[in-house]
Amino acid sequence: MREIFEVAGAILLSIGGAGTVIFGLSSFLGKMWASRILEEEKALYSEQLEKLKHGLNLQAHSVNQIFDAEFGIYQDLWRHANDIRSVAINLRSGLRKSSLSEDEAKSRHGAFKDQLWQFEHYVE
Repeated sequence: MREIFEVAGAILLSIGGAGTVIFGLSSFLGKMWASRILEEEKALYSEQLEKLKHGLNLQAHSVNQIFDAEFGIYQDLWRHANDIRSVAINLRSGLRKSSLSEDEAKSRHGAFKDQLWQFEHYVE
């Protein structure tokens, strides 16, 4: 009977030792595979993030170019509007009875027409 217990103990001990070795190896392999999968996922997400950043930078650059172009148009439009305003003020002062000669009044009227035409042309 004693032999049976010794044999059973030896079997349990060898199974327990083998189980410990198998558990250790499976734990090691599991960690190694998990780290490989994690690195692959990190690389994939980093690549996707860089593509998104690049696309966003391109969009920001094009929006800035459009803004600069539109701002330049508004600056020119303002300049033309200011020019026509100053000529209109000059024309109004020539419409009142004053010491202006008829040639000078016609000259101011012609300058106003020219500025108005330039403004209309620019706006179109």
